[in-house]
Amino acid sequence: MSEIQTTDWDETAASNNQAAPNGAPEGMAPSGVNDTIRELMAQIKRFHNRIHGRTDAGAILSSAGSGATRTLTFDTAPATLFTGLIVSFKANSDFDANSTLNVNALGAKNIQKATTSGIVNIIAGDIELNQHVLLKYDGTLDKWLMMSPTATAESSTGTVTSVATAGIATGGPITTTGTVTVSVTAQMAETAPATGDEALIYDVSAAAHRKMTLANLFTILNALTEDTAPDPDADYVLTYDTSAAAARKALPYRLGSLAFLTSGTASASATLDFVLTSYIAAGWLDFLFVLDHVLPATDGVDLYMRTSTDGGSTFDAGANAYVYMQADGRTETGTVVGATGNSATFIALNDTGIGIGNVANEGWSGEVKIINPVGTGHLRALWRGIYQSAASVYAGPLGMAARDAAGDVDAVRFLMSSGNIASGTIRMYGIK
Repeated sequence: MSEIQTTDWDETAASNNQAAPNGAPEGMAPSGVNDTIRELMAQIKRFHNRIHGRTDAGAILSSAGSGATRTLTFDTAPATLFTGLIVSFKANSDFDANSTLNVNALGAKNIQKATTSGIVNIIAGDIELNQHVLLKYDGTLDKWLMMSPTATAESSTGTVTSVATAGIATGGPITTTGTVTVSVTAQMAETAPATGDEALIYDVSAAAHRKMTLANLFTILNALTEDTAPDPDADYVLTYDTSAAAARKALPYRLGSLAFLTSGTASASATLDFVLTSYIAAGWLDFLFVLDHVLPATDGVDLYMRTSTDGGSTFDAGANAYVYMQADGRTETGTVVGATGNSATFIALNDTGIGIGNVANEGWSGEVKIINPVGTGHLRALWRGIYQSAASVYAGPLGMAARDAAGDVDAVRFLMSSGNIASGTIRMYGIK
């Protein structure tokens, strides 16, 4: 039996004149014609099966073996391995690094691939399960050379199979998905960062990775929309806990003893109310009201504050609800001009009889602090401020008051002794 690759057959038609079935000589016997035709058919079928990875019955031909040791068996074995012999098959499993292939027991030969660094043995992952592989035998190298693409991607600058532990990339083999783990733990800590230091960012508008100085980061923070009504019980700010050497979050009120809760602005209103119910439920213990230029609609009136025990549905006005003491702050000695006793007004936020003016630059500015509106004693209040009439500016009063009537205080109301509040803003702060 001859093979296409041997010298039995020639590229020149007239030279194929050997005796049947290796040739078709002139005047050949009729009995040799069919032998020559059958030999041609067999040669073509063997060649087809080898390069297309098929069995004689037409099924897909698969490799056998495991790990780095593989075999391939054609129905008709090649007479020998020769330079240029091409074989094709379907991988029966993933091949290991430095795999060999033994075709029809003609000898195990390493499978190699071409890289920019030269011809090298395949690595793990170059041939995967169910991959269709095309190999060509090189007699000089005595190796099988990959003619089909490898399953692993090749770098345009060389074959990269692993990375060393350096920088922010952890060392080790690159996986078949091309993943490289990035870690910042390998970096030296910046213990004294400057605003000119740069951080890595992703620029959405340019769809690109860029860098940015810390100073520009502060610029971005400054451009953020202000939260004019932060929730002290739910909103957080970023902090650095030096005792734990860690970044943490904190509720705003925990950064200090005072947190802004809400504010109200009066304009031609008879009253300005503040309901404390939800804030008390959230754990706020004390409250501070800061009054900014509260101006009455009627000249020469007093500013009052009353309390509620039903969430602001009604406000106490009875003579037995309050006791208070008021001091005149206009003298250095702080002479006591008020008296201890009952008052239906609770707090008269200026010295009764002087009255607050109701023209520009007049009014009342100051603060009232309410201490523990819930529990025994129910409420204690301290107040101080500056009020102005057409005649003078007065410092005071400085005073204190306590509520006698039963019931927890859960709302307060500011009002004038007569007429409306023309204008002014009152801000409420909480203390925990």
